Amino acid sequence: FFLMIRRPPRSTQSRSSAASDVYKRQVLNFLKVLFAKRHDFQQRYGQNTWALITGASDGIGKEFALQLAQSGFNICLHGRSEAKLDEVVKELKQIRSDIQTKKIVADLSKSCLLYTSPSPRDS
Repeated sequence: FFLMIRRPPRSTQSRSSAASDVYKRQVLNFLKVLFAKRHDFQQRYGQNTWALITGASDGIGKEFALQLAQSGFNICLHGRSEAKLDEVVKELKQIRSDIQTKKIVADLSKSCLLYTSPSPRDS
């Protein structure tokens, strides 16, 4: 299986968001093709399997999180904005209420200090 996604030239992106929108649609269509064949991840990887998604607050990272949650993975979300990650957690819980989630809020380009959301067991 081979799929070619062409990113528009930077000069085109700065003039118009239409080229960027086309690129985003191509990437999302690729993800749909990638996940079109449903796998039983619970059977393959076992119960309580975790997936770490970086850049999970929007775009491709968010779509990966949604697809993996639908497949039954527990999700550890990484992003820079806690408010956006909270919204993603709400969406994940609407898809599957039985999964567990954790958040890692950090801008790794600026700091090595991490903040993680407390585990329900820690409360």
